[in-house]
Amino acid sequence: METGVDTLAEVIRRQFGLEKQDIRTCSPLTLAYIGDSIYDLVIRTKVVEEGNCPPNSLHKKASSMVKAHAQAEMIEKLLPDLTEEEQQIYRRGRNAKWPKMLPCMITGKPPEWRL
Repeated sequence: METGVDTLAEVIRRQFGLEKQDIRTCSPLTLAYIGDSIYDLVIRTKVVEEGNCPPNSLHKKASSMVKAHAQAEMIEKLLPDLTEEEQQIYRRGRNAKWPKMLPCMITGKPPEWRL
C-alpha cells in the first residue's frame, strides 16, 4: 500500500478510537457475526449493481442470496482460493454452536408475546 494512504480499517479505528485487534483472538461466533455483515454488504452491492429497481425487489433478491444454503454454495467456490489459515478459521466458525437457539429459529414461527 502507498505511504500516506490509510486503509478503511485504519480510518474507522481512528474515527471511533479503536485499537487494532488480532482477529485470530476472536471467537468463531464473533467472526461469524462480522462475516455475516460483510457478506450481506457484498450481496447488497451486487444486487444494486445489477440494476435499479424497487426496494422490495432488491430485498427479495438479496434475501435469496444470503440464506444459509446460498452461503454454503459460495464458500465451496471460495475455499480453493483461501490460505490454509483462512480455511482453518472458516472451519472453526462453521463448527461453532450458538449457545441457545431462539424458538422462532427452531419452529419457524414468531414468538408469542404476552403482557
